[in-house]
Amino acid sequence: MKLVLGKYMASNTSNISARTTHDLWVEARLFVLGISRPSPTTIALTVEYPSNIDTVDGAIIIINDKPILGSNYPNDGTQYVASSDLLAPADQIDGPNGAQVVAFYSGILGIPLPGIPDPITGKSTFTVTITNAQPNVLYYASVHASTNILQYYPIGVRSYPLEASRVEKDSSTYTGNIPSLPEPPVSPAAGFVYFDQGLNVVQYWTGSQWIPTRTDSILAGNINPGLLGQTYLYTIGAVLKLFDGTKWVDLTSANCTVRDHLGSFVPLGVVRSGSVLPENPELGDFYWNFTTHRPQYWNGVIWAHPDATTTLYIGGPVTPAGVGRLTVETELLPTPYVGQLFYNTSTKMLNVWTGTTWLQANTDQQGTVSTDKITVGTDGTYDERLRLIKALKNQLGWPVQCVELKEEQLNIAIDNALDNYRTWTDAAYRMQYVMFTVMDNQQVYYLNSAQDHTDKIVDVRKIHRLNILGANSLNWDSNIFFQTFLNQYYSSGYTDILSIHLMGSLAEDFQRIFAGDFTFLWNEPSRELLITRRIARNEKVILECLMERTEQELLIDRWAKQFLQNWALAECKMQLGLIRSKYSSGTPGPAGTITLNGELLVSEARQDMAELKQSVMDLEYGGLINLGNASFLMG
Repeated sequence: MKLVLGKYMASNTSNISARTTHDLWVEARLFVLGISRPSPTTIALTVEYPSNIDTVDGAIIIINDKPILGSNYPNDGTQYVASSDLLAPADQIDGPNGAQVVAFYSGILGIPLPGIPDPITGKSTFTVTITNAQPNVLYYASVHASTNILQYYPIGVRSYPLEASRVEKDSSTYTGNIPSLPEPPVSPAAGFVYFDQGLNVVQYWTGSQWIPTRTDSILAGNINPGLLGQTYLYTIGAVLKLFDGTKWVDLTSANCTVRDHLGSFVPLGVVRSGSVLPENPELGDFYWNFTTHRPQYWNGVIWAHPDATTTLYIGGPVTPAGVGRLTVETELLPTPYVGQLFYNTSTKMLNVWTGTTWLQANTDQQGTVSTDKITVGTDGTYDERLRLIKALKNQLGWPVQCVELKEEQLNIAIDNALDNYRTWTDAAYRMQYVMFTVMDNQQVYYLNSAQDHTDKIVDVRKIHRLNILGANSLNWDSNIFFQTFLNQYYSSGYTDILSIHLMGSLAEDFQRIFAGDFTFLWNEPSRELLITRRIARNEKVILECLMERTEQELLIDRWAKQFLQNWALAECKMQLGLIRSKYSSGTPGPAGTITLNGELLVSEARQDMAELKQSVMDLEYGGLINLGNASFLMG
């Protein structure tokens, strides 16, 4: 159900149309969710919220036996059915093993938030009691406030503390990595995925054995292919397909029924699609409406919308609940295999197929920037830093003179030196060419595998195509216009120097006219490569990339180490100068006032930093190195 903002006015709201999503987030964060267990099999969820809310019109409460993930967040515009009985769930988010909806409130739908306002605290409180809980299972809950058009606060307020490491690290927007281990773990859980450093392969634990899985060109999309009850319309031949838990099956009049206007189930009729509803339909006819982008079927009186209550798959114990959110595909969706990895572009999560369901592939170092990730930006050792710390202290006069800096401050100086070097010069990175496969009709690619080192990619500079000038004579982007243009300067019967010269000189014109190059966008935190054009078929390409170098490598690199040491020394001078300049009038001593050199150190630090930065701009510390000879690469 979708409602129009402004048609409903909360009783305490004078101008709700002036509210924004920001107001929703502000009010939603004021909700407080408490959890307790009155008995081993019951759970009490207590919700407290401000009585004078303006934008919030309702809320949804969900619970799971696992931490609440992005795949469990409620979908905007969706009205959920709640059940507080864990053995008799109603709606579940993210499949049968997803979070269960235990409470749903919406003022505009006649289910207002309960609770009696307290005039003293200005808060309202209510409790939801959940039954049939497992006595020895931990449960996680969250409450997501919503507006009068069912726009939800996605993150929600949890009943448990958030992971502390997210606060300590830089940003939770950085995706995690598949764990990299020298050998298999001793007692893995079923579905565990890790990268074996010795075998150079990603392994998946089925529960009884390790099997290798593919991590180079991972399938990606906004819906996991193979959710129980998932349905899509295959446009070629107008076929409805349903996933029955293990495979895709065709929905026909023999195995699928729809409910007519009298409440009886009748066989599925003719499946069609278009922008205008057909005239004189037969009972049970199914139609995908490209105008409304919704499926409909003829129930004998009107064109009704299918859902889990009106559509029944009689070939097995599953109703096609996904038919209401039916998608349209021009290519057949693959049947997943055990251990297959799939990147969901909506939830930004890597999933693995267990044979019956999709699980989030275990990832470590979630929220850690690439420069701080073990095996990517650092190898985890401290030896090189310790050597540099000793050198800095000696340069500042230790042990003859006291150096009023702790190890944390010296590490800050080194971090700043590394960050500036990585910002100002390409010498902080290594250029590498990665052979990669782009896949038919897939635009988003998840580049985060230790197997082919794509987890080290900092930037993608170019996608080189290996065929002639980026054209392919067997697909749609090499049509008669391309052939005519090519014949103007290239002889297919023989090759000579003139033809080669003409091909090279006109290659840029050809690629510009016929879109021979792949245009793309690269997002380092999410590790997503978005190719902004349709891919006609599977094709081998070469990615020209800048790869991360570990800080240990940079600290001993012949081009970088002197800059890093000099900049870190200037940072130390700045810190010492700020400390000592607090006593500008001198400090008392046995022989009189002792004058400290704080202002001198600050002045020297600023001059050193200016000179070092200019030296980097003049390519004195690295610059165009580690590039090799790539000038002959064509395509």
